[in-house]
Amino acid sequence: MHHSRNSTGQFFGEEDEEEFLGGHGGDRSSRGGGYQAGSTLSRTPPTRSRTTSESFGENDYKEEVEVAELLTKAAVTSNDQLKLDNLAKVKEIIVNRQPALLDNFLDEMLNFQLDNIPQVRRYILEFIEEACKTDPETIPKILHNMLLMLSDHVVSVQKKAIQVTAKVYRMTLISLCRAKSVTEEMENAWNSVHELKRYILKQIDSDNDGIRTHTVKFMETVILLQTPTEPDSVQRENEFCLDQVPITLRVARPRKLEEDARMLFDELLKFHGSRHATSVNLMTCMGSIVLIAKLRPQFMGRVVSAIEKLNAILPPTLERSQVQSVRKHMKSQLIGLLKHPRAVDYYDNITTLLTDLGASHHDLSKAIPNWEEIRSEKRKRQRENLREKEEASNRKRPKLIVEEEEPVTTIEEPLAPMEEDYDDDDEEDEDEAIIQPQELPKKVEANESDQMESTLFEKLNPAMTADLVMAFMDRLPDKLPAHFMSAYTPIAIAGKDTQVRHVARLLAAQIIAYQHGPGAAMQGSYWAEKTEAPIPTLISNQPQLQKQEFKLAPLTSKLMMGTSGKKKVMKALKLSEVTKPMSIAERQRQLLTALKRILDSKEQLSDLKCKLVASIVITASHSLRTYVMQYIKDDVRHRIDLGIHWLFGEYSLCQGYLNKALPALEDSSSNRYEWTFNTLMTAVLENASEGEKAGLSWRLCMEPPMIPDKGVALLEHLCGNEIQSAKALELLKELTDKRPKKLHYLSVLLAFCSHALEGIRTNAVNCVIKLYESGEMAKIIEDKAVNTYLSSLKLPNPPEILFQEGLGRVLEKEWTEDLARASLHLYLRLVSVKNQLIHELAKVYVETPADVKRTILRLVEQPVRQMGIDSPELMKLVDSFPKGSETLITRIIHILTDKTLPSVDLVSRVRNLYTKRIFDVRFLIPVLNGLTKQEIITALPKLIQLNPNVVKEVFNRLLGIHVDAKTQHTSPITPVELMIELHSLDITASKCDIKSVIRATSLCFAETDVYTQDALAKIINQLLDFNPLPTLLMRTVIQTLNLHPKLVGFIMNILARLIRKQVWTQPKIWEGFVKCCQRTLPKSIPILLMLPHTQLRQVLEDAKDLRISTGNYVMDLSEQQRGQISPQILEVILSLANRDVYPKAETYYGYENEVTPLCEVQSNHTFSIQSSYPIKAEPRSPRETDLSFKTEPMDYHGNNNDD
Repeated sequence: MHHSRNSTGQFFGEEDEEEFLGGHGGDRSSRGGGYQAGSTLSRTPPTRSRTTSESFGENDYKEEVEVAELLTKAAVTSNDQLKLDNLAKVKEIIVNRQPALLDNFLDEMLNFQLDNIPQVRRYILEFIEEACKTDPETIPKILHNMLLMLSDHVVSVQKKAIQVTAKVYRMTLISLCRAKSVTEEMENAWNSVHELKRYILKQIDSDNDGIRTHTVKFMETVILLQTPTEPDSVQRENEFCLDQVPITLRVARPRKLEEDARMLFDELLKFHGSRHATSVNLMTCMGSIVLIAKLRPQFMGRVVSAIEKLNAILPPTLERSQVQSVRKHMKSQLIGLLKHPRAVDYYDNITTLLTDLGASHHDLSKAIPNWEEIRSEKRKRQRENLREKEEASNRKRPKLIVEEEEPVTTIEEPLAPMEEDYDDDDEEDEDEAIIQPQELPKKVEANESDQMESTLFEKLNPAMTADLVMAFMDRLPDKLPAHFMSAYTPIAIAGKDTQVRHVARLLAAQIIAYQHGPGAAMQGSYWAEKTEAPIPTLISNQPQLQKQEFKLAPLTSKLMMGTSGKKKVMKALKLSEVTKPMSIAERQRQLLTALKRILDSKEQLSDLKCKLVASIVITASHSLRTYVMQYIKDDVRHRIDLGIHWLFGEYSLCQGYLNKALPALEDSSSNRYEWTFNTLMTAVLENASEGEKAGLSWRLCMEPPMIPDKGVALLEHLCGNEIQSAKALELLKELTDKRPKKLHYLSVLLAFCSHALEGIRTNAVNCVIKLYESGEMAKIIEDKAVNTYLSSLKLPNPPEILFQEGLGRVLEKEWTEDLARASLHLYLRLVSVKNQLIHELAKVYVETPADVKRTILRLVEQPVRQMGIDSPELMKLVDSFPKGSETLITRIIHILTDKTLPSVDLVSRVRNLYTKRIFDVRFLIPVLNGLTKQEIITALPKLIQLNPNVVKEVFNRLLGIHVDAKTQHTSPITPVELMIELHSLDITASKCDIKSVIRATSLCFAETDVYTQDALAKIINQLLDFNPLPTLLMRTVIQTLNLHPKLVGFIMNILARLIRKQVWTQPKIWEGFVKCCQRTLPKSIPILLMLPHTQLRQVLEDAKDLRISTGNYVMDLSEQQRGQISPQILEVILSLANRDVYPKAETYYGYENEVTPLCEVQSNHTFSIQSSYPIKAEPRSPRETDLSFKTEPMDYHGNNNDD
């Protein structure tokens, strides 16, 4: 069943539509009821125009509802990735699974092009592309959106829009060609696509490099789309081109399309030769035009000419490295083009260009086919061209205004087949085919270039070439510029016609480009508007020569006119006729004299003189070579260039590059090279200053073509110098990276990774790590670090590899910390780069000696910190470490949690190991802050019995002591709860003794910043609520009083509460109570009077100081005050007073006003402290200053009894 189609439904025929959609035919819903912008959250799913009788299953409706929900989520979410995921699900449903929904939700998807996130806007462009492929009716609806996306402020969105526009342009043309009839809407769509194309073509002058590059690729796509193929065109799969465009298509006439493509190709060539193009633009444009030449061979001649001109005049804005990259890319493109069958016509031009670019004969022979095939193909092509010309003369031609004579081109471009006049009655086509007047300067320029090239080719004879060289000789610099040397390549076919024609073409291009030559005046005002620029020369960047005006007219006229008249031929002079051979002795004497004159000159040797001296020395006797070597040694810093030239000469002689028709050498050339290099290296090490050794050694090792083995040994000596080691080892790294014998240099570098001096060792390891990260030698480095250095720690004695010559240590039989460090240094650095290697350390740790184990535990900290607590490899190691490496694992966990809270994953793994594999409570210490409060309370008895230092670390972690201020600390147990749990430990039932508890509480009391007087007061108040009272309660009270004397009033209240709890029923607590009363005299006397008479008698009998103080206190009371005391209490005090002679107390130390009010006789003859007279927290009296506090276990009599 089909739905009613809108006006765009005629965009395709039904059969063609189904074929283009790839089988996604079927019903489409109308656009009624879609979501509108800004209403995504409030509207229900769009209603359909279908009737209930139409087939629309329940699953289809669910998918429609799902799309609406996904769009709503995408609109409201602030998570970028979630928004993209929702949009991807929507695209999957409406494009791939249910294309019928595409029309309903197209506007809602396009609304996201206004999203602030560039990734979302790029994704909408991808959706547009897929939507157009699925339903071509979508094309007219998205064109306005494409124009907005092309003007986006984000460059990446613009570039993506250009790519999608190219595909939409192709799909639009295909749809027009396959439509049965062209509607007005289709024609409007084609015009809109043309507007997009014009907008993109303007971006060729954009300021952004990437946009220009994408514009070039867009132009390439349009040119290939709007041009026909030829029999020898390279065919691509599913290619659509002008061949498939019907002649009857009025909206897009094939002839108009081809003319438009040719105009675009002209613009592309213009951009290719522009002076402001960057290297990336040039290489992209070059690749595009070469691809066009392969697929459309009719353009090959112009492409080859364009590349020739670019090679002659590269943009001046390019750097040296960019010039090399462009030339290298040009070479690869030309080699690929040479393999094309049509390249036969341009073989000479392409091979000349490749030779100029440095291509070898081997490269050319690989690229070109058989010579006989080339000749036969060329003859066949010429015959076909002649036949086509004859046929073309009899064929009807379009009315074109052209010049009477066609320009004679250097490259004989094969004639393209004449296009038929598809519509002779179309006058508009004929009008557009007429060449406009503004195109004349371009043709004038092309005609002049061809004429100039032909004239120069005829006049470039040897005499004229010599005149040109001599005329410009005075303008050449003393030294060839570096950029010229980097671009110069020897000419292998010098003197042949093809090379001469190539030179003429280059000269013509430069003369025309800079507006010189006889044809410049013919162009009138067209050239007058341009600014004349001088032709650049090799020395144009030298200030002293820029003022000289470089006039080419006289030479050009001479070159154009040639020379006339006969030349006198001179007889060649033969030296053999006027000279006689020189004896060897005389020759050596003359050489020595000449060398002395050159070397004794006060001026510094120039590069040319160095080459001259080197060419003499390489064939000289040993005595002469020794003389030159001594000359270099006298000032090795300024004369090292001579030595390097000498080495190049010796190497050329050794490799057979020089003529061997020389005087017989005393020894082999290889031995001479080695002697020269080693002597120069020794001179650098012995004669150069410390600051110059590394730099001169670098030049001596990097510039010459070869380093002998003994030279490497001398370089090792320099690496052993701590001052020069950094640069010397860096030199070894460069040799490893860039020279042959890489493994030899790498082995030397790896040996220094175990040097005795840590500075040298560190420099060597840094160099090795750089090589390791490059990836080329990673396996070798890893094998050396693990299987050699790390595995050696399992041996009972240190291996001999650590005592090689040059490593700075003597032979030792026992492992030391320095040897262990040297073996671990490289491995531990590699662990930071490749975390998987940490497992090897655990395997080796099990078998190492005890001293080595301790070193490993100290050194493992840095790599573990770099790996971090979230490292998957560390978590894997915690789960599956080998037996015997528990200490290492514990150390690793300690490091991970030292300054960071343990992660949930780590806590879970440690908890699992503790319950199933490792039952040592110390394993829990690093993750204490991640355990629950109950788990900590359960483990507390075992924890406090550990070494005091370990217990201190436990409390530091629980209490957050010594934690960095930037680190967030959380603990499952508070300081107050920890102290209370320590007092609550059941000493008799648990395996914890009282000494451990006392040590633990003492550690808590030492942290005064945590356990302040407020915290301690809170702890004591909570401990008083226990029944029975904790054993260490009074010890905590006394220690609190000792630390915070101002709490004496609070302590008095505590003592009064203890009397109400009948403290005398618990002997240990009662003993502490008496001790506390003694320390708080005389403030504790009112508290003692609150005791029952029996307990008071016991206290006064046992404590003499309390008895004396209490007696003095009572005797000083008035009769009225004494009458308020219980008779029994008074009797106990007075009866015991006869035992001692009580001295008369002169004062109550400032508490006279508090004695009477504090005590009142109650009905039960007990005392209480009235709330209206609180005990003041006053400074300690003189009587209290001699009281000291000891942290002995439960002995309140001052004896340190540990039993």
